[in-house]
Amino acid sequence: MTQAPDPKTNAGEVGDGVTSFQPSPSECRALVSQRYSVGRTLLCRFVDDGIDETRDLEGLLRPRFVAAGMSTLVLPGTHVTPCGGDLPAESIAALPPAAAAVASLVRDGAQGDLRRLGSRVVGWLDSVTVGM
Repeated sequence: MTQAPDPKTNAGEVGDGVTSFQPSPSECRALVSQRYSVGRTLLCRFVDDGIDETRDLEGLLRPRFVAAGMSTLVLPGTHVTPCGGDLPAESIAALPPAAAAVASLVRDGAQGDLRRLGSRVVGWLDSVTVGM
């Protein structure tokens, strides 16, 4: 089986403008089609994500695993929602008032999306571990 790339290395490469990944998206789809065997699978898709490939994965997995408990969450957010951190209140307080107000709104929205994602994933994990 192809070994997964080191995420720390890829994160830096993407930040520096690299846009190709190993394995490629088509190679990943082939690997999923041939070797993925986890029936209880949760896919997460975000509403505002123009580069998401969840639908492709759904198409590959659903025929084999829908009866085993495969499901998909569609949530508010973007491709980077799962990477979200928190902007410290001290940083916001250091901004001019108008900028602080905007930063607070953006932070609250992003944190809401991140908390929603966490809550839904934990809920799904709870639901699949009950029967184990």
